[in-house]
Amino acid sequence: MKKLLKSIYTLFCLVILVKCDAQESGKTMDIDSIVSKINSSDYFLKRDSLSQNILGLNTNMQRILSTYFKGKDLIKHVNYANILNLKANDTLHTVGENIFYYDHNSLIKVEEYFTENGKMKMNVSWYFSKGQLLNYIVLEPKSSETAERTKLASNTGAKQLLITSNELLKDFRKQ
Repeated sequence: MKKLLKSIYTLFCLVILVKCDAQESGKTMDIDSIVSKINSSDYFLKRDSLSQNILGLNTNMQRILSTYFKGKDLIKHVNYANILNLKANDTLHTVGENIFYYDHNSLIKVEEYFTENGKMKMNVSWYFSKGQLLNYIVLEPKSSETAERTKLASNTGAKQLLITSNELLKDFRKQ
């Protein structure tokens, strides 16, 4: 009888875990569907760029900020950086981008990546629902040790992403 109850309890816990994961996956798929629509639409675009030549560090940097909006709603904000660091015997070319996606002025997803000399170093996506981190996916780095550090950074970084998102929304509303 105890084994039967234990088996039923284990099965019950497993069903709950699978159901929670399925709900989370469903929300993630819904968010990706919204992001796909955003990326295939022609929303109003406001773009600004900044180029810097930092002589003491032998570094050239170009940043492009793009804001997409529909009426009074912020839809997407892109921060793209292209950095060229020239050293005596070495050149480091870094490209990075973080993209904030919104649905009804509420943050739903952040994608972030960067490459060094053409090799992917980091590629992470964070999913949000109602101002809370829902899920995150680490596509790169693939090594388990580095991925574990990235996961820890993702958990703490999610709070900073929400703060940054709120600042972007405030700036957008001022315009």
